Amino acid sequence: MKLTEKAEEILESLWIDVEEENQSFTDIEKLDVPAGDPAFCELTQLALIEIRDGRIYLRPEGKEEGRKIVRRYRLAERLMMDVFNIRGEQAKEKACQFEHLLNEGVDTKVCTMLNHPETYLPVSAVSKQEGAGTWGLCRSPS
Repeated sequence: MKLTEKAEEILESLWIDVEEENQSFTDIEKLDVPAGDPAFCELTQLALIEIRDGRIYLRPEGKEEGRKIVRRYRLAERLMMDVFNIRGEQAKEKACQFEHLLNEGVDTKVCTMLNHPETYLPVSAVSKQEGAGTWGLCRSPS
């Protein structure tokens, strides 16, 4: 499914809130995207999200699409750091740009090229010398 970049960014944020931070919803204000933005309409029309009382809920279809987006971003992070040796904010910025270029098939090839990493190295953790996340990049998270 091809979404606009803004819609992908919204789904990415929602997926992290729901799946990694164990929230059941996200407030629209947290996303720093105006409530009337066309990306919300796009995601609602595709039945990926629901918006009620200023809260955004991720539907099951949105969870799956969000998982794919987060995976592509984290693969792009690994590519920037492991292959191109780009660090810090520049790595984060470039990974964000690159994730939108990856699609199914290409992301699998990047994963193979990176030797199927089982962890991701968030740019913020690398810059703070913290540990890696343990979410598998080349397999579906359970």
